[in-house]
Amino acid sequence: DTLSLHDALPILQNPHGKQDLSMRPAAVAIIGTGAVAHYHAMHLAGCANARLVAVVDSNRDAAVAFGAKWRVANVFGSVQELFDSKVATAVHICTPPNSHESLIRECLDNSLDVLVEKPVAFSRKATEELYEKARKKGLMLIPDYSLFFTDQMCRARKWIEAGAIGKIVHVDCLYHTELDRGRLDDPLQPPWIFGLPAGPLHNFFTHPLYLVLQFTGRVRDVKLAPRHTGCLPQGVTDHLDILIDGEKCAGSINVS
Repeated sequence: DTLSLHDALPILQNPHGKQDLSMRPAAVAIIGTGAVAHYHAMHLAGCANARLVAVVDSNRDAAVAFGAKWRVANVFGSVQELFDSKVATAVHICTPPNSHESLIRECLDNSLDVLVEKPVAFSRKATEELYEKARKKGLMLIPDYSLFFTDQMCRARKWIEAGAIGKIVHVDCLYHTELDRGRLDDPLQPPWIFGLPAGPLHNFFTHPLYLVLQFTGRVRDVKLAPRHTGCLPQGVTDHLDILIDGEKCAGSINVS
């Protein structure tokens, strides 16, 4: 639920309060071998506090190919095989969003810290339940809000906290992307993003939302203006304006 993202920001910045995360090197398994999984493997290769020890994919051939490319010792065709192996202390979930909620529950039940591609789940209720489950078990559950930690955003937060640019009264964010129309050639198997609750833009608007909500504070009201401009087929929303009335300031988002 986008309105509760602001509540998650302190968890993103420091999931365990004052605990020194540098003292907890992680043995990481990547679940899913799509395009985004390769970015995770690339960054893990340069991370001193974690090492990639396993990969999981229901398509075992894809898992084997991924494992060979990134020199992963353990290759599994199911998460149960991963759980049984006990080789990992953390997972990166890189599967399509409709699988996130169930995979997170299974991984937490097996005492694994979780970094998951956004969104955590499709409802506020499920998201809150998963965070509470992680809290009770003393585990980390962190959505991969990658743009939250860019050099530019970290620098902007420092300027704002220092009062260097004055009081923030409005935050504006534009997020524009492209869809590979070649992926629409097969009418029987459209890309999975068309199956998301809010359509293809659901895969993208999380990024501007978490960037804006960190400044607006708790949300008092939201106005949406969806539009179909003809970029996507069958009247699907391909242009969205979001107006946010926050306790600290106002915000506006355009996703197209």
